[in-house]
Amino acid sequence: MPVLLDLPNELLLSIFSFVDIDDLVSFAVTCRHIHAVGEGPLREHKALQDKYHTVTCANQDDCASWNLLYDVILDPLVELYARELDFAAERKMDWDTHEEWCQVAMEQSKRLPDPDWRDLLLRRNDDQIIERLLLSFPRLRKLHYVPHRWNSSPFDTVMKAATGYKRAELGMLPLGHLVFQHLTTVSFAHWDTEGSVSFQWLLYFSRIPSVRTVNGHMVGYETSREEAAYFADNLLQSNATSLTMSFSCVGIDAFRSMIMGMPKLRSFAYDYAGPSVDDYDFDAKAMINILSEYTKESLESLQLFDGSDYGYDEQETPRVSLTEFKQLRTLATDWDALLPDPDEDADTILDDAELSQGFFKEDENVPASPEIAGLLPSSLEELSLRNCREDWFRVLTSLCEQKEENCPKLRKINFMDHRGEFGAAKEAKVADFKELAKKFGVEVERRRLIGFIEGC
Repeated sequence: MPVLLDLPNELLLSIFSFVDIDDLVSFAVTCRHIHAVGEGPLREHKALQDKYHTVTCANQDDCASWNLLYDVILDPLVELYARELDFAAERKMDWDTHEEWCQVAMEQSKRLPDPDWRDLLLRRNDDQIIERLLLSFPRLRKLHYVPHRWNSSPFDTVMKAATGYKRAELGMLPLGHLVFQHLTTVSFAHWDTEGSVSFQWLLYFSRIPSVRTVNGHMVGYETSREEAAYFADNLLQSNATSLTMSFSCVGIDAFRSMIMGMPKLRSFAYDYAGPSVDDYDFDAKAMINILSEYTKESLESLQLFDGSDYGYDEQETPRVSLTEFKQLRTLATDWDALLPDPDEDADTILDDAELSQGFFKEDENVPASPEIAGLLPSSLEELSLRNCREDWFRVLTSLCEQKEENCPKLRKINFMDHRGEFGAAKEAKVADFKELAKKFGVEVERRRLIGFIEGC
């Protein structure tokens, strides 16, 4: 009975042409003879891998996305090599058909069998070119995309894919026909210095089963009850473990729509940007409460910062508690995002006594400083607080004293007082606090800057 190694080299090469690229590489290392016979295909594989594994479209001289699509049309084997695509803001998004590169591309399209390819160039933007590319790469793992309009062909592709996975689970659609089956990381950003990219890009991509990391820069928009119900009914629960929104401003209902479908989320980071991105108030306490409701069993790292100058002025939720979080180990946020609103406490505690003249006299009892220990989860290991107020010493000292009862795993506190101001008196107080905290097994670091760390 003949075995594989007994076959002529010509027949082996013919067999190799039907073997998956990655499988051929693995097969070639099992035998010197197979490696020698497959040297040509392996060399071709290496060249294509070097050229197409990571592709960045960021050139203004011509349309890099068209060039990539043209390569795919000429050699469909290219589809198997792309793993990372970056459609950067610097790419050529729009063009005039009289541009020199476009004239060259027009001539290229005439040599293609399908006249529809020429129509993509006549549209004078890269929307449908990118849509075709997203549909072309079955093994794509990382995608960075800067859309230059809200409603575009690529968005329709993502929406159809996300809803398609739900239909496939219900047996209404073959799973093998769906795109993005190997995609793990997606990143989106707005193309300008003002305005925003819709949160729906992140929401739909997060519902694709293979996706684990979702990043957005300058994310905005709000949603309605009808839209929220549509998301809940037509999308799968997310497998994503990391969600980052830097310099963003999403509505609280949009935020809830995203988080309520992410039960496996382990890392969340959000940096509020204010009206330069979108016109929605920042309610950090409400966001924490939503996270506590839907991710209390999974969340391990939480960053929540106000990158504007007035985010906490419109905060409607007066109090927050993180005690429901079971896995939260690191927390980095602003003092006002965590502690009770001092104005709210003052209204509650102070008792004004009416005088005979019709005036009021305030009670001389000053409201007590807030307690932080009772707000924190028992799993917390590291706490970072920015813009701490004047009573930081008493509040953080109390935290250390109540550590064993409330957060026994706490090992480090990083803090920055209001405006990061330093002086001899404050330095002495910091030194005293460090010595006190050391007695409770807590390391203290006073930083000049605590802020948003993208991707954490």
